[in-house]
Amino acid sequence: MAVTIVDRPFGLTLEATSKQATVSSSSGDVIFTKTAHTLSTGNYVYIISNIRDYAGFWYVTRVDANRFKISKYATASFVQYIVDDTVTYYMGLDGSWNSVHLPIVYKLSSDLWPVNSVDTVRTVSTSANAFGYTRLTLSGDIKATGSANELDFVKLTVNGTEGIYQILQWTSDTNIVVDLTFVGSNTYGNIQFYYNNYHVRVKIYAGLKSNHRWAAQKPYVYITELKEVPDSDNLVMININEYLKSQINILSNDLLLATLPNDINSFCQFYISVAESYDISLDGYTIGSYLSSYADDSPNFEWIAVNSKLPFKNIHSGYMSDYMGANRKFLTMFAQPTMFNGFWFEIGFLYGTNETPPFLALVQQTYKSGVLQASYETFIDASNNQGVFRLQLSVKGTEDQQKVFLSDPAGSPYTTKYSEVKTINVNNDCAAQSIQFQWKNYTGGYDQFVFTAQNDNGIDIPATKQSQKSIMGNWPDSYGSNADTINREIERNSNGSITVYSQYLSEIECDGIAFIKSSTLVQILVSKFDKRTVIIDTASWVKKTDGAKTFSITFKASFTDDIPSQSL
Repeated sequence: MAVTIVDRPFGLTLEATSKQATVSSSSGDVIFTKTAHTLSTGNYVYIISNIRDYAGFWYVTRVDANRFKISKYATASFVQYIVDDTVTYYMGLDGSWNSVHLPIVYKLSSDLWPVNSVDTVRTVSTSANAFGYTRLTLSGDIKATGSANELDFVKLTVNGTEGIYQILQWTSDTNIVVDLTFVGSNTYGNIQFYYNNYHVRVKIYAGLKSNHRWAAQKPYVYITELKEVPDSDNLVMININEYLKSQINILSNDLLLATLPNDINSFCQFYISVAESYDISLDGYTIGSYLSSYADDSPNFEWIAVNSKLPFKNIHSGYMSDYMGANRKFLTMFAQPTMFNGFWFEIGFLYGTNETPPFLALVQQTYKSGVLQASYETFIDASNNQGVFRLQLSVKGTEDQQKVFLSDPAGSPYTTKYSEVKTINVNNDCAAQSIQFQWKNYTGGYDQFVFTAQNDNGIDIPATKQSQKSIMGNWPDSYGSNADTINREIERNSNGSITVYSQYLSEIECDGIAFIKSSTLVQILVSKFDKRTVIIDTASWVKKTDGAKTFSITFKASFTDDIPSQSL
């Protein structure tokens, strides 16, 4: 196979402990020295450095037990040395999560085009006139394997200019006639076999792999095939995230899904299969297309695309790796969520392909006035069941707080944890009226809150259509003090709306609720059986005022179903 995958869309988790290494030069390459670094060739590291060229995610090549080099991918050149430095690095652990709303990139390499590193570059020993065309005698075979044929192509330098020429007559792999008019004064440089119309083919597959618990509900399917031409570095970069969206229900919030707590609507696994194609001579009489066998990338590399938008660090978010591994965060934007007694409340988390243990317990510890009351376990079978888990929680008694975390299901004292410990406030107050909203956040999870202040209900008129009556047919009676209107309305669209006023909020509640404005899916949650999708107004709002002691939020939500309106 002349086309190979050199870089894959790793969703790496970083090890918890950082290490330091010193930077020096090794024949012009940057080399890192760390005593007993424990890295192997093929590992990835995340490097923090004041030197921009050293910072970022890198493929590791182990030099010895104390030294390693870095490159962008396995066959890429090593990063060049600039200056000495001391860097902090984290080893990248195995991870598989990728955001379907951000680039999911593969990098492929060809050894045939445009730079051919398979067939040896030859020189022209002699040239001769062959009925007006040019016969060439070469310094060696033009093909490394097999033989050339009439109608194949070569790349030849003539008088210092490189061009592509077709073989008109083949006597041997060292004696050919090409479609170049013979000129006795021509000078010839290098000649090499050329793969005309070369391109890489990439098939994309998405679903759930065969050993996943819910594979029968969402089996792998063929999505599409891409055809790409390598660039001047013989590389092809493809981004497949848009193709994977067909296997993720982006705007689905199915609380009755049979696979729950694993929400298989929110993610898919994927892999690619690659081949190469180019023109080939068919017995010297016609030109056809050669297609290699496809190399399946699934046996060792099956990644997960999730309905989130979170692998890149910025001031508003973290890394997706924050939601993986032993200290994973729950999929909520609330630093401290509030659970309302008698209302729906859920908490979500990611569980990856190679994580252990296969069995988990979601532990709920109830507190009242800071004193532990009781512990409850919800058993989770995560074996061959990686995905996005959504677990419904409820108030257990008269507690005012719960602390929730993932642990080994062996029971108390829960010394081994597989997540952060999330504190949840419990609201047991009764309200004369209430309305609960649930919305998708950028981690791929859902948040919810119950608003108990007075709300305003209204009707929005987003669009109308009018027509103008012709006055020509009944002039002048159609125009004057006794005439009917000239313009009339023929269509009117109407939607219900609600203006929501929050009760007084804590600063933490205000910060969490603010993300409802940036959500693409907001619903009024009457029950798990009854959800009403709404659109939050796009006007900006003041989330909070610095120095304020109490906080409140007001926003307008429009229903998405039309109110029946009279129309023509």
